[in-house]
Amino acid sequence: MTMKVTIKYFAFVSVVLVAWVIIYTGAFTQQILIGSGVNSSETPVGRLINTLLYIPLYGAGVLFLLQDAGKQITSYLLKRALPFLAFAIYSLVMCAFAYDRMPSIINSGQLLLTTITSIGLALAFNKYGYERKMVQAFSFILFICLIYIIFFPSMGRMGGVDFTNLTGKPQGVFAHKNRYAEVASIGLILAITCGARVKIRNKVILAALSVLGLVLAESTAKAAAALVAIGAYIPWRLMRSSLTGRVGFIALMGYVVIIAVIVASLSMGFFLEALGKDPTLTGRTVIWEHAKNMIMLRPLTGYGAASIWSTPLGEVPGMSNYRPPHSHNLILEMTLRYGLIGDLIILWCLGAVIRQIVRTDDRGFNRNLLLVFFISTLVRAPFDVVLFRDNDLSYSFLMILFCCSCLAGYEQRRAEARSGQGKPRGKDKPRQKRLSDTLMGEDTVGDSAAVGRQ
Repeated sequence: MTMKVTIKYFAFVSVVLVAWVIIYTGAFTQQILIGSGVNSSETPVGRLINTLLYIPLYGAGVLFLLQDAGKQITSYLLKRALPFLAFAIYSLVMCAFAYDRMPSIINSGQLLLTTITSIGLALAFNKYGYERKMVQAFSFILFICLIYIIFFPSMGRMGGVDFTNLTGKPQGVFAHKNRYAEVASIGLILAITCGARVKIRNKVILAALSVLGLVLAESTAKAAAALVAIGAYIPWRLMRSSLTGRVGFIALMGYVVIIAVIVASLSMGFFLEALGKDPTLTGRTVIWEHAKNMIMLRPLTGYGAASIWSTPLGEVPGMSNYRPPHSHNLILEMTLRYGLIGDLIILWCLGAVIRQIVRTDDRGFNRNLLLVFFISTLVRAPFDVVLFRDNDLSYSFLMILFCCSCLAGYEQRRAEARSGQGKPRGKDKPRQKRLSDTLMGEDTVGDSAAVGRQ
């Protein structure tokens, strides 16, 4: 491959990365093409337009995957991503027992495509680097959100939402304020954990825009999740040099989460009253109760990937003017869709992520970002469906981070194996360059080396 072709390909990867950020966040596209509102993308026309937006990314992801097909690194990555692929295939198989069959087939197909696309994108992003481009893309989107909110309030603020009293809330360039808060929380996590390849000035700008976005969107759950995850990042940095320390850290975090859930369930009413919040959490507790009742009717297989919310079974007592898009709880929604059997496969997927986090082979930015983002999704899980959904930002982002961390570890082990064949060892071993470093004039890739220069 000539340098000219390589530069063009690098530019293509950069365009795909920006397109991934825009399409998966729904920035500009959903608000302009589909419209704002809670269920704007759940109408037949909204679903069709939303699906068509992802087709170019599906093609790019499959292209990247096929380009490296047959290579040892691709086979390794597919093997590591097997739990996620198995879950997507299980979702397709269970469409035979789905309550709403055709939408379940569509959702399951999109889930499989989202999984495959994320694996392919990870291969390309990891090869050419993605930290700086992603920081720039998130910063740009969050900045334009402020422009919309201040100068174009008819588009930058929510309208026509009565049940949840969200009219007038800032939504920026998105179709809903919750997506604005989600992007802001990811931006804050990215700003804190990104490596030394990103300038400190750019980190500060992204962090400031993200914090402002979380404040404007008034999302307590997403802000708390991001802060808890970032708070856990500090002891992780201290413990990460030891396998025992990392395992202990994961065990400690699990214990803290269990205790926090118990305390929160016992004292939720008191805190909600003190904060002046709706005791039903804007109707979530009513939705949860209805979801539990539906799960008891089909506990093993569930109702299929389309769930029940677009069917008569999704009519929640006491909510005649509002049809929820999902259960607003990850465990309930996954059990509702895929039953207890699906929950076991999901535990397999989560176990694969935890295993990758505690492994010693990836010691850089990918694993740090994976850890913090994974913790934030677990904290949000009781209040939102944050993972294992088709065309979903959080699920695709987690898949990309997981695959990039696996690839970084694979490359690290290969470099160590080569160093044992007469090449320098240990600290004297030169770090492997990425093509993006050569094109951008950088000498190092690893966080530790770049940090040492600052």
